[in-house]
Amino acid sequence: MNTGLTKKQWGIVFVVYVGVALAVTWPLVRFAHKMLPLGSEGTPTVPLFNLWTLGWNVNRLAHGLQNYWDAPIFYPVRGSFAFSEPQPLTGLLAGVFWWLGPALAYNLVLWLFLVLNGVSVLVLLRRRGVRTGVAVLVGMLAMLLPYLAQERGVLQLQPFFGVVMAIDGLWWLAERPSLLAGIWLGVGVASTFLTSEYYALFLGVVLATAVPFLLPQFLRRSVWLPLLLAGGIVAVFVLPVALPQLHILHRMGFSRSENTITIGSANWRDYTQPPHVLWISEYLPTVSGRHQHLFPGGMLVVLAGVGIWLGWQQSSRRRWIAWLTTAVFTTLLFSIGLNLKIGDWQPYQLFREFVPGFDNLRNPFRFALFTQIHLLLLTTPAWERLAKRPFPHTLLIAILALTELIPKPARLTPIPPPMPTQDITPPAIFLPFPQESATAAYAPTTSWMAATIHNPIPLINGYSGYFPRLNSQLKELLADFPTPLALHTLRALGTKTILLEPASLTTEQTERLQQAIAKGELLPGPQIATWQSYQLTNSRLHRATEFDGGWVLQATPGKTAARVAAFAAIPDASIYLVSPFTAPLNWELHLQAPNGTTQIYPIRPTGSLLLYHGSDRWLTFTIPRPQANGRYTLTLFDTSTNHQLAHTNFTLP
Repeated sequence: MNTGLTKKQWGIVFVVYVGVALAVTWPLVRFAHKMLPLGSEGTPTVPLFNLWTLGWNVNRLAHGLQNYWDAPIFYPVRGSFAFSEPQPLTGLLAGVFWWLGPALAYNLVLWLFLVLNGVSVLVLLRRRGVRTGVAVLVGMLAMLLPYLAQERGVLQLQPFFGVVMAIDGLWWLAERPSLLAGIWLGVGVASTFLTSEYYALFLGVVLATAVPFLLPQFLRRSVWLPLLLAGGIVAVFVLPVALPQLHILHRMGFSRSENTITIGSANWRDYTQPPHVLWISEYLPTVSGRHQHLFPGGMLVVLAGVGIWLGWQQSSRRRWIAWLTTAVFTTLLFSIGLNLKIGDWQPYQLFREFVPGFDNLRNPFRFALFTQIHLLLLTTPAWERLAKRPFPHTLLIAILALTELIPKPARLTPIPPPMPTQDITPPAIFLPFPQESATAAYAPTTSWMAATIHNPIPLINGYSGYFPRLNSQLKELLADFPTPLALHTLRALGTKTILLEPASLTTEQTERLQQAIAKGELLPGPQIATWQSYQLTNSRLHRATEFDGGWVLQATPGKTAARVAAFAAIPDASIYLVSPFTAPLNWELHLQAPNGTTQIYPIRPTGSLLLYHGSDRWLTFTIPRPQANGRYTLTLFDTSTNHQLAHTNFTLP
C-alpha cells in the first residue's frame, strides 16, 4: 500500500483517528465493557440483536462453523441466521476480542470500523495524488459523516471502508493495471459483503456508474487478468455465504410489501433534516412526522460544489470529478426509492423487477450514506485550494465543517447479564410474547437473546430482518397466555420450558396459570433471574407430514400464472407445523387439460406455518397459466405416500 507516508506518519494518523473514533462515540470509552451505543433509534433492540449476532458467529467459529445457519431462534424453524445480516467478517473480528467480554469486543470492532473508514479514504486520496495533510483531514471527516452518527446503533451500517477500497481498486485497476489493484478491488467488494450486505448491493450500483467513464481502459488486455483475480476473490469469499443464504430465503418465501419499501424510501425534504444526534440539529428547523434525517452538512455541500468547479478545471481529474458527481446524483435518486415518481411511473420499480436483491430491499434511504461519501470526496479540490491559503483561513473553514458534524454525547444501553441457561431445558420460550410489530416491542426479546450468547439454547422467540409466518401466528395464539390453545400450541412446537414474567399477568391469567399447574399441565421450576420457569408436559414437535386428514384446494387463474392455495381441514384440536427444512411437505400437482393431457408440477410449500382448526392461513404457490381455454382439473398428491390429498376444477373462458 504505497501512500508515501512514513511509519511515523502512519503512527500519528492512527493515534489521531483512534482519538476521533473515541470522541465521536463519547462517553462510550468509559463504559465500553458493559454498554453499547445508540444512534437515533429510541430502543436497544438492534444493538442487542447485533451483539447476539456477533456472539453466534463467535460460537460457530469455536465449532468449526457447524450448523452456522441454524441459529437458536424461532425454534423449530431452521436456517434462521439467514433471515438477517450474518456479518461473518464482523463476527471474526469480534472473536479476536471476545475474551475481553462481549460488550467490549463489540465496541472495539465499532471503533476499528470507524478508523478503517478514515484510513480507506486517506489511502484512496493519496493514490489519486492528494496532499497528505488534505487526505488525512478528509479521512477524519469521513469518520464524522452524519449518517454514521444517526445509525450508530446499527453496527452493520458503520463500516464503509470496503466500499472505498472497491472504488479505489476499480480506478487504480483502470488507470494503472496490476494484480495488486485487482486484489484491492476484490478484497474491497468481499469485505463490504461480509460486513454489510445492504452496502454490497448498493456498491454494485456505484461501481456500475463508473463503467461508462472507464470502459476504454477496461477493454485493454492488461486489465483482464487483474479483473479476473478480483472476481475470483469475490467468488471465494462471497458465494459460500450468499448462496446458502439465498436458498434459505427463497424456501422461506419472504417478501416485502410495496408499502413497507415506500416507508423505507427517503423524500427530498429528508435531506434538509439534520439527525437529532448532531449538535447542529438544536439550531436548525425540523419537520415533524415520519422523516429520515439525511442532512449531509451545509459546509460539505458547499465545499463539494466548489470542489466540482475546481476539479473540472484540472484535465487530469475531470473524469474522476464527473464520475463522483454522477455517483452523488445516482445514489441520491436511489435513496428516494418508491417516492420518486415521474407521473405515475416509479423508476425504482424497474430495479425491483429486474435486479436481484432490490425486490425486497426494505430501506432504500440508506443509499444516503453513499451520497455523503461521494460528496465528501468531491470536497477534496476545495481543501487542496484552501491548503494553499494562509493557515487561519483553512483552520476556520475546517472548524466550521467539523462543528456541524460533531455529534452529541452518545446515548448508551447496558447489556444484560449472562443467563444460567444450564438450568433451562430447551427448547424454551420467554413470555409475554411481543404483540406489536414495532422494533421497540422486541427489545425484551433481543435482551433475552443477548443474555444467552455465552451458552446458546434453542428459543421459540426471535428477532431478525425477516420473521417467519409462524411468528405472527404465535402473536395471536399466545396473546392471552395461558389458554388451552396456547398450551396446546407450545406442546405441538416441542417446547420444554416456559419462562414467564409473573408481573405481566392479569388476575384472570394468574388464575388460569394456577389451574394449569393444578392439572399437571405445567410443572413449576426454578426462578431464573426475574422469570419463573415452568416445564411443559407431553410436549412433542408435530410435523405436518403426520396429518392424514383432508385438504381443500382452490385455484385462481391470473394473466401469466395460476395461484393455487391449499388448506388443511383439521377437524380436532391437533396442531401441525409446516417448515421447509424442519417439517417439509413434498407434493405434486397434476393439471389435467380439457384434452385429457396431464402436466405434473413438483410443489414445495414455502414458509413456516402452523396448521390448526380455526386458522385462516393457506399454503399458496403458483403454476404457469394454461394457454388453452376450457375446464381444467387440479389434483394434489403427497409424493412421500402417493396419496391424493385434494382436487378442484377451474375454467378458462
